[in-house]
Amino acid sequence: MARMITLRSSDNEVFEVEEAVAMESQTIKHMIEDECVDNDIPLPNVSSSSGVEAVPVEDDVAVDVIEEIEPPSAAVPFSRLFSYVDELDWVLMVVGAILPCPRGVALVVYLYFFGRVINLLDSHSEALFGKIKQQSEIEAFQANLIAQKLQLENKKAKLKGYLTGK
Repeated sequence: MARMITLRSSDNEVFEVEEAVAMESQTIKHMIEDECVDNDIPLPNVSSSSGVEAVPVEDDVAVDVIEEIEPPSAAVPFSRLFSYVDELDWVLMVVGAILPCPRGVALVVYLYFFGRVINLLDSHSEALFGKIKQQSEIEAFQANLIAQKLQLENKKAKLKGYLTGK
């Protein structure tokens, strides 16, 4: 038989409910867990009319016992992951480590040329607009060359992969 909990409403009406039903309320649950309850649990915000309506509904509902959740299996150590790596994975890891390098180099090149543009803006010559236009065309051309080179390297890597069958 389940343990019964006594609840007292704001107008001193007493209700007895099963402990599992009373534990549905977080406030009551904490009071029961902390053993703050001697005889009955006061409910100052609940009137007897609302309590009478709520208790039968809760009594009719079967309370399911919460099953313990199974903990996840132990994680695989990082070093053990490499025991599952095949040749294609090694190639992909190496390519993935090398291909971002040109992008990092391109960033330095961009910073250099943008610094030159800023230096051009400091000079007070009448040909400033022409120099800026010329410099921007050079930078656009260089950026285009770098992008084409990266695309060619990517296509070579894909073609090499197709030819080797990996």
